[in-house]
Amino acid sequence: MNINLYKVFASVFHSLKESYILNSGSSTHITKDKQQLLKYKTAPSKDKLKYKGDYMAIQGYKNLDIQLISQGKKKSKTLQLFQMAYCSDFPFNIVSFQQLEKRGIDWSHRYKIFIISRDTEPLKRIKKMYKQYILKHRPVSEIYTATVITAGA
Repeated sequence: MNINLYKVFASVFHSLKESYILNSGSSTHITKDKQQLLKYKTAPSKDKLKYKGDYMAIQGYKNLDIQLISQGKKKSKTLQLFQMAYCSDFPFNIVSFQQLEKRGIDWSHRYKIFIISRDTEPLKRIKKMYKQYILKHRPVSEIYTATVITAGA
């Protein structure tokens, strides 16, 4: 039995595992949270996601609405993410900045704001936690315990 301990740590213990991380290197949105998705469609078996030098199956695609509330604002805005890849084994939820940029949404990491190019008011102020830019923080509410058992050949 071969177990990748980093994968176990990342998926079970990391405090951002339920949050939505803004990523400029990803070409697609990825989630491990099926309950948040709208209009789910099963993916063809050939659809794979390259992760850490290996491939994992994409189980389906859905759209996702994220409610964004800026500081000092009472009314939230909805950001729609289209064709989000669902991979239950992926350790984090990733929002692709490349996909958002195609829709005219800009991100200033220096000022930590998220803005639609035709608006003058920021759509959202971005938090930075654990050296990651977080679009939507969902705190991990439970403490998980994992036992890893390995068997020799």
